[in-house]
Amino acid sequence: MDKPHLKFNVDEKSITMDHRPTHVVPSADTRPSAVTSGKGQTVTIIDCSSASGVQIPPFFIFPGKRMNPDHLNWSIG
Repeated sequence: MDKPHLKFNVDEKSITMDHRPTHVVPSADTRPSAVTSGKGQTVTIIDCSSASGVQIPPFFIFPGKRMNPDHLNWSIG
């Protein structure tokens, strides 16, 4: 691989804040999954790393128009 320090992979994951698992009985050939209402707020996490193994700290996107500074008490920068 030519210049692995310049090749990055970015991934995002949304997490529902109002997760209320219900009782789901899947068929034998499928994996069980959680069922959520779809009406709640979500937090999106973005992660990035290079082919050489360098990782950038995760980036969080919170819902709402204003940022709550308490969410970032543990952050870097």
